[in-house]
Amino acid sequence: AIGFLIFGPLSDRYGQRQVMVSGMTGLAVATAGVCVSPNVVVFLLFRAAQGLAAATFAPGALVWVAEKAPEERRGVALSILTTGLLGAGLAGQLYGTATLEFMPWQWMFLTASIPYLLFALLLHTMLGASGIIKSAPLGTVYRPIVRLLTQWPTASVFMAALAVFGSFVGMYAVLNDRLTSAEHFTAVGLLAVEGIGCLGLLAAPTLHWLARTPVSPRTQTLFGFSVAAAGIMVEQIDANWLVPVAGSVGYVAGISLVVPGLVGLLAHHAPRERAAAVGFNTFLLFVGAAIVPLVIGHFSYHSSMAILAAALLVAAGMIAAGVPRSVDSAYSHALAAKHWPSSSPQPALQQKSGVEGDHSGI
Repeated sequence: AIGFLIFGPLSDRYGQRQVMVSGMTGLAVATAGVCVSPNVVVFLLFRAAQGLAAATFAPGALVWVAEKAPEERRGVALSILTTGLLGAGLAGQLYGTATLEFMPWQWMFLTASIPYLLFALLLHTMLGASGIIKSAPLGTVYRPIVRLLTQWPTASVFMAALAVFGSFVGMYAVLNDRLTSAEHFTAVGLLAVEGIGCLGLLAAPTLHWLARTPVSPRTQTLFGFSVAAAGIMVEQIDANWLVPVAGSVGYVAGISLVVPGLVGLLAHHAPRERAAAVGFNTFLLFVGAAIVPLVIGHFSYHSSMAILAAALLVAAGMIAAGVPRSVDSAYSHALAAKHWPSSSPQPALQQKSGVEGDHSGI
C-alpha cells in the first residue's frame, strides 16, 4: 500500500511510462529473486520488493488511460482496466493453486517473472514518452496530497475509498467463513465462489458499452455504492448457498462501478495532480482492505454484513454531500454540446475544475 503513496506523485514528476517500465522491470527481477532466496529473511525482502514494484503500475496506468483514451471511449477503457485490476487477485490465486499442483513453488515465481519482463518491454515500446522530467525539488511532488486533503470534493473521495476494498476483503472473508462452516465448502469451492462473483466485474464495461449516454463519475459512483450495498443485503437472506453467492455477484458489480467512478471524480477535481491523487486514493483502498476485516472480525455473519452495507451507504453519503451536483450538470452541458466525457472530463471541463475551480465548488 505504501508503494502507491510513493509512486503516484512520482508519476506526476517523471511520467507514467518511466515509472511503470521501471516498476515492471523491478518486479521481474524481484519475482525471479524469490526463487533463489537462501533463507526466509531474503525471501521476505524479495517479497516486499515485489509489492513495492507492483505498486508502480496501477496509479500510472489509471492516469495514462484517463489522459490518453479518446473521450468517447474513456469510460469503457477505465472500466476495463479496473476490471483487470480487481480480477487480478482471483487470477493470481488460481494461477498459484494450479502451478503448485504440478511444480515446485519456485516455478510459480519463475514463470511469473518472464511475463513481467515482457510487459516492461511492451510498455516501453508501445507507450509514448510522458514528457520532460520536472525540475522542482522532489519533496514538492507530495505537497498536492496535503492540499487535496483540505478540499472537500477530493477529501470526500478519499474517505469513501476506505470502504471499497475494505468491504471487498471483509465480505469475502465473512462469506467464505459462512460457506465453510455451514455448507462445508472446500478451498476449491471457495475459489469457485469468488470466480462466480467476478462475473460482476463485467458490469462496468458492459454498462459503458451499452449506454447511449455516458453518465458522470458522480452518478456512477453513487449508483455503484448503492448496488454494492444491495448485494450485501441480499447475502443476509437465510437460504441455501446460491442466494449469498448471487448477492456477491451484485456486490462486485457495484464495486466495479465505484472504482472507475472515483478515478473519474479525482480526474475532474484534480486534473493537474491526477497521478498523485490516484496514487493516494489507491493507497487508501488498500488501507481499508487491511483495517475493515479487523473491525468486523469479532461479529456474527449477519452483523458483519450489516456493518459492511452501512459502510458502503456512508461512503455514498460522503460522495453525495462532498461532490457537488454541478459535476453532473457539467457533463450534461458537455453532452448537449456533443462531447462525450465519460469517467474523465474533457479539457474544457478540466480547466474549470483545477485548483481555482476547487475553491469555487466545481
